[in-house]
Amino acid sequence: MTRKCIVSGCRSGYVSNKNKVSLFHVPKDIELRNQWLRALPKGNIPITTSHLVCEKHFAACDIVRENVHKDATGKIILQVSLKHPRLNDTAVPSIFSSPRQHCKINNDNNIENVTESKVIYQESSLYTVKTDKVYQNIVYRDHDYAHSMDLEWEGDVENTKAYGKTCKNNVIEDCTGNVEDEPSDDRTMLTLKDCYSELLNNENLIEIPKGWFRYKDNEGKKWVAFSTFGVQNQGNNLQPLIRKSVLVLEDGTVHMSAHGKTLSSKNISLLPKPVETTSELCHLLKTLSNMNICTGVAMLQGAQSVPSNVGCQDSFGDWRHKDCPVLCIKRVCTRCQRLKKTLQERNRRLIKQNKKLGRLKLVCRTERDREKFVVLRKKIRSEAAVARRASEKIKKIQGIISKAQMTIKNLREQSIKDKCEKLKLPEPQQLAIQEIIAAAGKDNKKGNRYSENWVMMSMLMFIRSPAYYRFLRENDVLPLPSPHTVRRYLSIMNVKCGVDSNFLELFKKNLTSKTPIQRHGILLVDEISLR
Repeated sequence: MTRKCIVSGCRSGYVSNKNKVSLFHVPKDIELRNQWLRALPKGNIPITTSHLVCEKHFAACDIVRENVHKDATGKIILQVSLKHPRLNDTAVPSIFSSPRQHCKINNDNNIENVTESKVIYQESSLYTVKTDKVYQNIVYRDHDYAHSMDLEWEGDVENTKAYGKTCKNNVIEDCTGNVEDEPSDDRTMLTLKDCYSELLNNENLIEIPKGWFRYKDNEGKKWVAFSTFGVQNQGNNLQPLIRKSVLVLEDGTVHMSAHGKTLSSKNISLLPKPVETTSELCHLLKTLSNMNICTGVAMLQGAQSVPSNVGCQDSFGDWRHKDCPVLCIKRVCTRCQRLKKTLQERNRRLIKQNKKLGRLKLVCRTERDREKFVVLRKKIRSEAAVARRASEKIKKIQGIISKAQMTIKNLREQSIKDKCEKLKLPEPQQLAIQEIIAAAGKDNKKGNRYSENWVMMSMLMFIRSPAYYRFLRENDVLPLPSPHTVRRYLSIMNVKCGVDSNFLELFKKNLTSKTPIQRHGILLVDEISLR
């Protein structure tokens, strides 16, 4: 990237200029940057931190070319030359060449004729002494150069002495010549509130940039507006619109807008601070005229799906970033560029996802490779067929199971009892069928509620053979309760000595199912041990 000086008329950094000079970036500090903006000649574009100014426009003592280290007594102990010169913290460009007047400067060391120079001053140390319609101007300055300014004059200036404090010693310079500049116009420093009536009636008070127009409130006389127009293509129709506008109210306040959005100097660093004088208003109009309106984001496929906290659509139908400053130096602001890249990446990702892979064609160079390829293709096809048949079989079996489960759920308890009685099944088998159907209608085996008869049957089977009981339960032959549940039931049984009344009831119930001949027997009471 070419590094050029932005001062108008300066050729430093251009290919045609072979002289090597140091270039310094515009400072990032806003206050110091505004001082640079006021010091640079009018007509320049708004400066940013990427712009450069060469060393020709700075005083010699503003440029640091070496590092000097001193001790406590002020004696120099180390002095190192810098590879790249730098500016001090308060350096401001102050030297600009312009054909203003012819002066002859007499110095103690040399005498030099200067054909292009200017009267130099420093605001804090300017004194003027009047002697018979002639002003004797004495200028005290701390640098070799300072800002240029037109001095008040009356008649010809014959003797003018400038006392300057240079970086090394004091020099007294005699300057003789005729000052042909006109007196400065103090109206440019008036506040907008004080000169509002003149601003309303005098069209020549403010220098309007090319392409701008001036309007005023003829009825209430409460505002003066400056604006520039443009044309936007909406479909097949061309619609005029206000691109930039500045509104000055009666109380001196200034409102700015661009492309339908209100602007503020807080959001756009290039804009000057709150405008109060007519000169600042002129500078504001020139700054707005030199800046471009951000074109926003082009109509992309995913622009409508942008979240509202990231992007939005303005009143003119243009999509842009939510924090878009509208005005920028380039054609598109940085935020809109990032949003456009995000949308383009999203579109590329969607296209890549929806794109189908085409059929691959394998080229076999030899007959042996062709045979291997045929064998491999047959193997892959056979494995795919086996997997397809297995998946179809699994789906078929799952369908049969689901139908059977629905059939079991739809069976009613009464209908099951009726079928069992109709078939004259024994009572233990009927009990087992009822418990099987009740357990099949539940998704979880835990927390089931069993009938008293089934609990008693489970206890008898567990007492008879715990191993066989676990086999029936683990293989889901019967919906048996867990062994822990059976032990809890056994723990609450009465095992005291004597005849158990519950046993007699159960024994009576057992005898009811016997024939009269089978009921005869001998009751033998003996001491036994149960597990």
